[in-house]
Amino acid sequence: MLFDRTRKAAAAAVVSVAALAAGCGGDGNPVGPGNKWALTVVAASEQHVPVQSATVRILDGADAGRTATTDQSGTALFASVQEGTFTIEVTAQDFNRATTSVTLNTSRTVSVTMTARNKAPVITSLVSAGGLDNQPTGLADAGQQLQIVATVTDVETPVENLTFEWSADVGIVTGSASTANWRAPSSGAFPLVATIGVKVIERFTEPGSTTPQQNTATGELKIHVHRFEEENAELGLRFLRDFSDSDIPADTVISRSFSTSARCAEGRAAELQDVTDNRNNYIIRESRLGAAKVEIHFESTSPFRSRPGDAWIDVPCGWTSTVKADGTTQVVNGVCKMTSVYDVDRWALCWSDWQGDAASIGTRFIH
Repeated sequence: MLFDRTRKAAAAAVVSVAALAAGCGGDGNPVGPGNKWALTVVAASEQHVPVQSATVRILDGADAGRTATTDQSGTALFASVQEGTFTIEVTAQDFNRATTSVTLNTSRTVSVTMTARNKAPVITSLVSAGGLDNQPTGLADAGQQLQIVATVTDVETPVENLTFEWSADVGIVTGSASTANWRAPSSGAFPLVATIGVKVIERFTEPGSTTPQQNTATGELKIHVHRFEEENAELGLRFLRDFSDSDIPADTVISRSFSTSARCAEGRAAELQDVTDNRNNYIIRESRLGAAKVEIHFESTSPFRSRPGDAWIDVPCGWTSTVKADGTTQVVNGVCKMTSVYDVDRWALCWSDWQGDAASIGTRFIH
């Protein structure tokens, strides 16, 4: 009997402890040292936007080294953490590291505000501007001065407070702001390609730190340097020399000098037909070509017949030919009026016309 009473009393004591635990600890844990609780960490930006995929780490205490990752709502859960005081760290891409002290004596939620890292400057465009009408970016005449313009954005720092360091592998560049001046070389082997570089530097100190830091962005602009007038003069004269040699097939004459761009398709086709007709009907015996006159007018139409082009080329020209049909001799003099375009890093003809009755003709070529 005494044994039965003792056993019943022990069983009653166990039930009482279990009841106390159930009534005082929300998850069944008794209150007091050594207990474990749920810890929820919510990470958000200063604009109250949830920070997803952040890593939450317990740095010290009984659970040091444990980690959890925030979900789409910025929430990370540790289901069971030893009661006490400890430090947690939250890290995420594009945000500064955040730490906070946590005292855990019941299940609780801790909110952590993440400050965005200083973002590097972004160069959105790098272009050149010349003094000629409609001059395209990335193109310069020998000896010409261009403006080089960097368009830059930065989230934290006004553009005027950024540092710009300019460089050039050829020519001379000057400037310390978002716009620099560059002078193309005036001598050397042309055409050539120059590289203009810019380094943009943002200097800053992160909140809560005294250590100076910096972000940088770099960009390059390739500039094709030509001798505009000389190259166009030679282009026009080369075409006329080819045309003046009746032994050169019409398609070869055109392919050596004319642009294949859509802008010049009509002019190329028209000139191919003209040269083909000449080859069919004449044998050129003598050509007379004067000095070329060149004007640069990008994205223009010529004053003669409104032909599209980037340059206008005039060459006094004349021919003495044998007419195949009857063997007679034909002599013509005039001005060859051509337009050219800057096409795939080279100058190429777009249209060729002829205006009769030149006042004077220069060099004679006998065929």
